[in-house]
Amino acid sequence: MKIMTVFLLFLIICSQTTAFAQNDTQWEIYSRGLELLLDGNKEAAIEVFQNLTERYPNTEAAEKAGEKIREIESEVDHTGIIPFYLGNMLTTTFALTSIPVILDTENGIILGSTGIAGVGAGFYTAWLMSSGRDLTLGHEIWIEFIESASLTNFQLMYTIFSDSIPNSDTAEKINMGGMALTALGSRTLTYFSVIDTLPSSGRAFTVANAYAWAQYYTWTTMGLILESHNEDMNNLMAVLIPDAAAVGTYFLWENLDWSLERVGLISVSGAGGSLLGIFLNMIIIESFNSELSDRVKASIVMGFSLAGKGAGIYFTRNMKSESLKKGYKKTELFLQPTITPEAAGFTAMILY
Repeated sequence: MKIMTVFLLFLIICSQTTAFAQNDTQWEIYSRGLELLLDGNKEAAIEVFQNLTERYPNTEAAEKAGEKIREIESEVDHTGIIPFYLGNMLTTTFALTSIPVILDTENGIILGSTGIAGVGAGFYTAWLMSSGRDLTLGHEIWIEFIESASLTNFQLMYTIFSDSIPNSDTAEKINMGGMALTALGSRTLTYFSVIDTLPSSGRAFTVANAYAWAQYYTWTTMGLILESHNEDMNNLMAVLIPDAAAVGTYFLWENLDWSLERVGLISVSGAGGSLLGIFLNMIIIESFNSELSDRVKASIVMGFSLAGKGAGIYFTRNMKSESLKKGYKKTELFLQPTITPEAAGFTAMILY
């Protein structure tokens, strides 16, 4: 009899504990979703709210979570709208005004008309592509970076092969047409590749930043330090190395787990290091009354730039990463007693 009493008591206690734990857990999860929403991480907040509605349907917390999901989905994030409009306008204007050049009809009226059409097309397509959908800073950085990198690569490759084109007029037309198609094509493809996602602005900025610095280091190394006079080789390296740096940084981002702000400060530190190298060259030249070779000066500037970046990495080591700022790494474990006809135990819920 005592054993039965204890068992019944255990069931009563567990049943009460289950009800209270379940109630507390619902609102704790709901609060976590609100925290993520306040941090600006809509995607993670929706996941938490959806988890709540699926886990605890027909509850007050689930009803409120459903309302929040509908509110979030009805909102539109246009943090990248201004540069997107500007980029679209410049791209379409350049593309359309290149047509008279290619067709050898450089008449003022035709150029002006295509220019007006380009501006109008830029604004209209920007409105059409951003109406009723998110266009975040992450979207915009990817679009502008891919277009810029594609144009840079095209121009470098064109320089390598342009000598094989016998007619200079034909070469100019190929260059203009190729740049227009590259700009329009890369911008359009990137837009449709990222528009239905929520890309990280930190990741996009880091990749673009790595590409830009790789261009600087490549040209400094090839042209000044190695003193390479093989223009085709220099141009080819300026295509391959920055592209490899961008791709590598894209995949390295998840392991680095930095933030846009930290990457920006590290980049500024690198620029500051370059300036220190330039000023140091001035001091050395004046102090020793002797001119340094371009190789030595470039080595000093690039060395100080790398040192500045290293210092930036060290002094920003305590800055919050993007995942911590948005709550991705805040793993939470909820335990609640659960009783079934077969057994009694605990149900664990992990939010990460």
